[in-house]
Amino acid sequence: MTGRDEIREMSRWYAAKMTHTGTLAMQVADRLAAGDTGGANAALPAYLEARMLAEGVAGEILRLSGYRSGPVAAD
Repeated sequence: MTGRDEIREMSRWYAAKMTHTGTLAMQVADRLAAGDTGGANAALPAYLEARMLAEGVAGEILRLSGYRSGPVAAD
């Protein structure tokens, strides 16, 4: 798989994972809104794990694309 193909595949995976993460976040929020703090606490680990995995993939996409944070030197 070429670098571009790998980045595209990771981007697709990231988008799907973020959709799933959003669904999990809504579950936590809905339980909190209903006053079910126990249910929210039970749902929170799945949300945090999905978020952590997605953020790791986002970092890898940036690394593979050659992105460098920080000030850019003038030419």
